[in-house]
Amino acid sequence: MYFGLRKSLHAVVCNRLYCSHDLKVQISVDGVPLYKSSPMQFWPILCSVNNSSPILVALFLGTTKPNSAEAFLDDFCKEFDQLSKDGFVCVECARNVNLPVTLHAVVCDAPARAFLKNRKGHNSLHACERCEAVAVSMNNRTIFSSESCFKADKRCSDVFSDGGYYGTHQNDPTPLTTMSNDCINTSVH
Repeated sequence: MYFGLRKSLHAVVCNRLYCSHDLKVQISVDGVPLYKSSPMQFWPILCSVNNSSPILVALFLGTTKPNSAEAFLDDFCKEFDQLSKDGFVCVECARNVNLPVTLHAVVCDAPARAFLKNRKGHNSLHACERCEAVAVSMNNRTIFSSESCFKADKRCSDVFSDGGYYGTHQNDPTPLTTMSNDCINTSVH
């Protein structure tokens, strides 16, 4: 269910005394089990604007994580794209000012980050997000310990956006490339 980014911006800008020249959006995504004894889980998209309290933007409920990051983020990415181009104007409040909207950070744990970026999981041999190091599997563990790992080439945002790491690091295109032209170095925690 998609509630809307614009509503979150409205809650932050119009329902409070707000003094800023731009809106820096931080989104958080993670799977949350509904009950210990149930496979049901929530996957919320939470939004914080200029360090505000988090506001619910979207919520997925299912027995597994969403099937695709593209479907999960589709409405959010479309609305964010429109807001980043046109800015945000709160017509209901006294401040009728157009505020630029930018992506500040995406905050997730390692499995959620891999899901959103459509890349291999954090325990795969090509898991490193920042470099092209290849791990080895030892005793059912993925280990980045050889000297070559520390001398590996850095990953390039342009190559990532163009799908240059498909088959090793990436599974499919990520919708995050519509929100940021730098999915390697943008603050994705």
